[in-house]
Amino acid sequence: MAIKITSEVVTDKGVTSELYVMIDKADYIKSESRVIANIKTYFSQADRQESENKTCKTFVIKPIYSYYYNIDNLTENAYTYVYQILSDQLSVEHTITQI
Repeated sequence: MAIKITSEVVTDKGVTSELYVMIDKADYIKSESRVIANIKTYFSQADRQESENKTCKTFVIKPIYSYYYNIDNLTENAYTYVYQILSDQLSVEHTITQI
C-alpha cells in the first residue's frame, strides 16, 4: 500500500509532484488504545522501486504518526487503519492517489 502525492512537494532532494508515501511499520499499543506508524517517503516511483534506502525527507510528511482508536470500532489491521486515516488527512491539502 502506498499513497502518491501528485501536487508539488518540497523535499530534501528537490521539488516533486510524484512523492510516494509508504507505511513501513504499524503497531497497535492496546494498553494506550493507539497505533504507531513509521512512514517512508520516496521522491519518485523510480526511487521507490530501486531501493528502500532511496528515501527522502519533507516537512509535509512526518516520519512517525500516532492515532488513537476505539477498540469496539476497529475492524481492520493496523496498516489499513493508518493508510485510510493518512490518506484522508493528506487529501485535504494535496492531490493524492491511493495505490
